[in-house]
Amino acid sequence: MTFTRSGVPTTIESLGTILTQRGETLGKHNFFFSFNYQRFRFDSIDGISLKHLDTVNQITFGTDPNKVFVAAHNRVDLLVNQFTAVGSFGLTNRMDVSVLVPFSKVTLKAGSTGEQLNTTNNNPPSALVPIFLAGSATGLGDLAVNVKYKVTNWEKTAIGIGGEVRFPTGDETNYLGTGSYGIKPYVILSHTSGRITPNVNLGYQWNGTSNLFINSAGTHLNLPSSFLYSGGADYRVINNKLTLTAEFLGQAVINGPRLVAASSPAPAPLASDGNIKSFSGTYAMDNLSAGFRCRPFKGLLLTGNVLFALDNGGLRSKIVPLAGISYKFGK
Repeated sequence: MTFTRSGVPTTIESLGTILTQRGETLGKHNFFFSFNYQRFRFDSIDGISLKHLDTVNQITFGTDPNKVFVAAHNRVDLLVNQFTAVGSFGLTNRMDVSVLVPFSKVTLKAGSTGEQLNTTNNNPPSALVPIFLAGSATGLGDLAVNVKYKVTNWEKTAIGIGGEVRFPTGDETNYLGTGSYGIKPYVILSHTSGRITPNVNLGYQWNGTSNLFINSAGTHLNLPSSFLYSGGADYRVINNKLTLTAEFLGQAVINGPRLVAASSPAPAPLASDGNIKSFSGTYAMDNLSAGFRCRPFKGLLLTGNVLFALDNGGLRSKIVPLAGISYKFGK
């Protein structure tokens, strides 16, 4: 869920990126610590509003020929306030190691109203008892460890490779974590030209089995893998004082579970009710962000950023704000 990255100030002039990475490293024995806040108010899943997750199902009772249809009008409100601490240390001039520790408060509200229709009589649909559930959970998310190595030693162009390992330390039953191990190898290319430094990030996210992903036979499955493609640019407005960023974050989720609007299997008057069905397929999740980093005095950095969803694939929050504070120790 988190979009937070271990972007660190990497040159004496630019203050670096926010959500993507550059190929440079911190430098030997330098330490960087950041604390970030992000707010996710989820609006839709696969383009279907979470306030209108309507379904129509047919219920059969053994060999009884009677047909009973249940139309449910469902609504889900999901809010996640996520705090993330990131610590990075320069093991050598070319290698950094980072630890990412997320901490979240998840608030979930769900309500359902509905009607039941028995086709063996001419009676109108009967209303079902409304259901409303609400709850929240607060706790540690999935801890991750990241290692990045700078391959090149060129003056303006930096190529980095690395890998991130995610541990299932968050409680997946309360939506605080994924419930699975994850491995993400990646490669980075960045090039400084005057005041601007563009970057390209490519990677692959592999996930293990999780309690959140179970088939009809009750077998735990691997969470869907993703091909990651991101990039952006940071623009140095004032040396060592102010940097503006524009970044693109994308991923192709491979053969993941999806929802789509479908026709109702019920006769009138429930035929006009909304309905959804599930299927599996590959889809994109693309986002665009704009932000800034400023340095009030040596070592201290303040960060502000807004992420905008560009498409409807998966569970989406249209706008994700970020605020952060960080400090670099060392040279």
